[in-house]
Amino acid sequence: MKPYRPSIAEIIEMEQWLTNDIYGEIRTEYEEEERYYNLDFKSDLRLPKEFVDDATILPTARDAVDTFVDYIDISNIKIHTNRSVSAGLSDEDQRLIAQFYYGMVHHTNTRASISPWRIAAKHYALHGVTHIKTIWRADMWPSKPIQKTGESDKEYRARLEEWEGETQYVLPIIISAVHPHAVMTDPTQNDPAYVIESHDYSVFDIKKRYPRLASRLSDKKPEDTCKVIHYWDNFYRCELVDGEPILPGSGVVAHKYGFIPYVTIESGFGNVSADGNIARRYVGILRYIKSILQAESRSYSMSDIIIKKGAWPVTVIEGENADQIANIELKYGTYQPLPPGTKLTQISPEVPPAALRDHFLNTSEIVAGSAAPRSLRGMPESGVRSAADRRQMMEAGSSRYNYSPMAFANGTAKVLINCARLYKNVVPGNVRMSAKSPTDYTGFDEVIDKSKMREPFSCYVEYMPTSAEENYRIHDSLRLRKESGLISTRHALEQQSDIDPDTVEEEMYMEQLDLDPQLAMIRSQYAAGKLVKKLSEKAMLEGEPPMMGGGMPMGGGPPGAGGQPPTGGMVSPIPNRAQPGSVEAIRNKLKAEGRPNATMQGQGGGGKHGIVQ
Repeated sequence: MKPYRPSIAEIIEMEQWLTNDIYGEIRTEYEEEERYYNLDFKSDLRLPKEFVDDATILPTARDAVDTFVDYIDISNIKIHTNRSVSAGLSDEDQRLIAQFYYGMVHHTNTRASISPWRIAAKHYALHGVTHIKTIWRADMWPSKPIQKTGESDKEYRARLEEWEGETQYVLPIIISAVHPHAVMTDPTQNDPAYVIESHDYSVFDIKKRYPRLASRLSDKKPEDTCKVIHYWDNFYRCELVDGEPILPGSGVVAHKYGFIPYVTIESGFGNVSADGNIARRYVGILRYIKSILQAESRSYSMSDIIIKKGAWPVTVIEGENADQIANIELKYGTYQPLPPGTKLTQISPEVPPAALRDHFLNTSEIVAGSAAPRSLRGMPESGVRSAADRRQMMEAGSSRYNYSPMAFANGTAKVLINCARLYKNVVPGNVRMSAKSPTDYTGFDEVIDKSKMREPFSCYVEYMPTSAEENYRIHDSLRLRKESGLISTRHALEQQSDIDPDTVEEEMYMEQLDLDPQLAMIRSQYAAGKLVKKLSEKAMLEGEPPMMGGGMPMGGGPPGAGGQPPTGGMVSPIPNRAQPGSVEAIRNKLKAEGRPNATMQGQGGGGKHGIVQ
């Protein structure tokens, strides 16, 4: 069945309905949250008018949001490709897809003045939702050359190769974090059927973005604004400027994306209410603590004002002759005579009462408990002295963030999958990408052949810890569990975010082979044989009798000495050791490595020469 194509009139009506009836309340909340994040709420403290200018706004709101963003830790990303979903692909094809994902992240971060992942994380913490948009910009892709009349095939092929070289360095896939105030998704279902994005742009910006509209907007000033509406569903898109279509034809055209190019990620602080209120669903970390933030700054401002107004010491002159003293300097260690009947009186400075200080501390504790505990901001907790207690407090405090970083990572994976689908199905050529993954020591810089990328695409995103202490704690825990026999070496390797288990396991196996005495003996015999052969060839060229059999046997002494049979050539005597793969050989190997003598299964001889892994 052909999908439904909405009309321009329907899109305009839907935009007005969403703006006025559905998203009006949440947009007001967005503006309030940004005002508190920017510390612009002096007027909310309700101080006396004469003291408003002396008010102090504490940066607690910014600390709470930024701490949340830092715990998402978007700077250290690891991407896993799912082999079972992408069945039929070789390891090389899987590596290519992973390189595409890493290349998209690296290219997006280096192209933008500020990473869209950082902007998205700020929206995520402050407003409780973020919208990441992924589109392909056709105007960025160089036009394919057309063969001219009379141009030879060789000349055209040369121009075509030059064009292909240019396109390799152009990545026309744009990832951007759109402000939640501008995005309105389908409110009737969790997986939206459509998304409407609206902005007020200046006429000058619109002319730069859509040059063909310059004549239509000629009667407007450059600083005038027009409403621009973007409509997207799974099959159609539409762009309107003040209600007039931009795209050709009917204005609502089909696209080849196969998906809506918006990924919505919710923080999980809100709830799906019975009436479907969006303002109850998208909840940022400051939404319900604004009154506490006011109380904290108000208490501190009152204490600060009292200290500034009355804490300086004041000295007055009393007596009937006080007016005879024109000037007096009070310095330590000096004495000045006073007229008879006068005296100096010091007025004790006024300080804030203890109750005001206690109120401020209690308010700060409430804010910290609701938004960002002190331990998560690198500050000490009261009553905590030992490192173990501090660690426990940090884990308990960070538990409120457990869901949100995971949800953000899952949303990032969905964004990267959308990029892969765009690259496979929409971008008309291959692109060169470069990046350095956490498990790739040298990085890569190569053309991603999209013919080797097959749907369905899948990936798993993990944000790794960047703290040296956290990495050490994880490593030490894995080491103890491995030594106690609770986990295998392979499982321990898979838990290390900066390690590729396949590569490291292969390197460990090669190191074991290098240290194996039997393999070392074989290498020595092979090298000695090559040396004898070279010396014999040299002797024959020089007219000397060639060396026979390598001279001395491996056991030492002349052939047949010490009751040993002649070795002859490079054949060594039979070593006196346990048979490879036998129980005794395995026991000796475990003893030499200092490992527990556990029962080993499936460790026959064969190609591994009795090496225990």
